[in-house]
Amino acid sequence: MAVSALVHLVTGGLVVGGALLIVLGWETIVQPVLGLFLIFLAAELRPRFGKVDEERLLRRAGVPRLFALLDDIAEAVGTRGFDAVRLTQDFAISAVPFGLRRRRLDIGLALWETLTPQQRIACPARARGHFAAGDVRHNLMVRTALPP
Repeated sequence: MAVSALVHLVTGGLVVGGALLIVLGWETIVQPVLGLFLIFLAAELRPRFGKVDEERLLRRAGVPRLFALLDDIAEAVGTRGFDAVRLTQDFAISAVPFGLRRRRLDIGLALWETLTPQQRIACPARARGHFAAGDVRHNLMVRTALPP
């Protein structure tokens, strides 16, 4: 958390420093140019909340039985349910935060096909457990400080 706070403070400092160089540094052309450079650097380092290809997401209305099962799993684990499910070609199942407070379950079909019915329930429960246990990688401050 401390490193994430430092990353965000540095980004904010770049914006403030760049703006001050632009506004107050008109004695030479170097200072405003350096200010613009700092602002562009801050734009590259800005927090990212995750992009989602909306076309590839399964929503609650489209697959109500799957979301009912996922809600039951989330209730058993002690967290709230998923907002969306995305099918991938990966050999993994993972819970992914996106946006400000939304959570998505990525289901890798390569893995899903090899699982027994009990394992198909255990994998989303394990992925959900990262949120229940307070895994810091899923914290908004940490997540937005990580590279995309």
